[in-house]
Amino acid sequence: MFTHLDDPAAPAADEEQLRAVLHRADRLAAARSSRHRLLAGGSAAVLFGAAVLAGVLGSGGTPAGPPQGSPAPGAGTAPEAGAASAFDRVPDPVPAGTAVPTTALTGVAFAGADHGFGLAAHRGRLVLASTSDGGAHWRAVGGRLPSAVRSASTSAGTAELQFTSATTGYLWSGPPAGQAGKADGALWTTDDGGRSWLRFRASRMVYDVGAIGSDAWAVVGNCLTGQTTATGCSLRLATSTDGGAVWDERGWIVPSWSGTGRQGSQVALARATPTEAYVVAAGVGQPAGLLMSTDDGGLTWQSRTMPCAAPFDMGAQLAVSGTDDLWLVCGGQGTAGNQMKALYRSSDGGASWRLAADSTGPHGFSTPPPSAGVGYLPAQGYVAPYTAGHRVLAVASPTTAWLFADRGQVVETTDGGATWRPVRDLEGAGLAGGAPGNLTFVSGTTGWVAEEGVGLWHTVDGVRWRRLGR
Repeated sequence: MFTHLDDPAAPAADEEQLRAVLHRADRLAAARSSRHRLLAGGSAAVLFGAAVLAGVLGSGGTPAGPPQGSPAPGAGTAPEAGAASAFDRVPDPVPAGTAVPTTALTGVAFAGADHGFGLAAHRGRLVLASTSDGGAHWRAVGGRLPSAVRSASTSAGTAELQFTSATTGYLWSGPPAGQAGKADGALWTTDDGGRSWLRFRASRMVYDVGAIGSDAWAVVGNCLTGQTTATGCSLRLATSTDGGAVWDERGWIVPSWSGTGRQGSQVALARATPTEAYVVAAGVGQPAGLLMSTDDGGLTWQSRTMPCAAPFDMGAQLAVSGTDDLWLVCGGQGTAGNQMKALYRSSDGGASWRLAADSTGPHGFSTPPPSAGVGYLPAQGYVAPYTAGHRVLAVASPTTAWLFADRGQVVETTDGGATWRPVRDLEGAGLAGGAPGNLTFVSGTTGWVAEEGVGLWHTVDGVRWRRLGR
């Protein structure tokens, strides 16, 4: 079958094929009720039939393809407003199996190259969607999300999720970035692909979750986001070895963290291996923030140097590509879509740091840095404390990383953070509108970026990106 694909001779229409097409046109025309309409319809049908044959075979008898320069399906085509409108007309609750357009996705998480889950906006609420083909097609998952997440404002962008398989996942939600919240643990787990959820009733607020297989960690504490504190706070580690069915708040990360406070940011967890991890926070407690590490599965924690300093001391986001390779983005005050930022790099697990890039000075993508050895980190867009760490920074290796700041372009570096440039295939995608979205990778080359109202984009080589779905 499909032998013509291997035939060196191009297919060509013969007289018999042409007669068949014209005969079919005549039969359609003959069905008209009046002679006048018959003649007019017959002529139109003949022309239509000839055009169909020419379109199928192309000029010179060769198979016709898309117009030269037109994007392939799913590769940069404009979002289809009709799909989003049809999805919004679906009654609530959304039935299982309902097609979900990629333009409704507010964030995605993948357990591998194929299986993924996403939160999607529907009539001002959130629903869970899943995919089994790498993000090309999405369907609503049966059952409802926890009410605290489902009814959350989609513009807050506070709900996060992680899945380690097609069935096991974690969902947590904190207070909106930069706003005061309640210290009431909000973490749910599922073992049936999101059809049902079990709540972990932590004694404190749940800040962040990191799972490797069935081994899951959650950072909990009483450091309230958005509140100025001079009395300090504490952070503790909760762990689960069975995919979130049972949790144990087994040890202190920091039992008492005090100092001159200022408005706080999220506390973030970055796991390098099943036993080695880092916890970072800035803007609450000590002015320089907090960086802790463990190498024994969270039993004991050691304080590490925290390089964030004014004017980059309001928030911090941490990502790792290995045990000792750390990327730390320190955020300052944000205004008018821009924010002062600094990127620090460590190759020894946080014992020492170097400034790789910052947002100061008049330098930009095409101009030299203001000082030797320090590159330019785009001022456009917001990071910590205005966004969660998992949603904006992805690190593949000591040289390669991507940054998707809220209201900013997706930018990348291949030289360790000294030089950042917009991702070519995403420059015209519209991913700088500030709607909820996120950036995520499952390997050094396979990743996705989503934004509500824009859609979902995918790369399998870390270089070329294409749009998925509708």
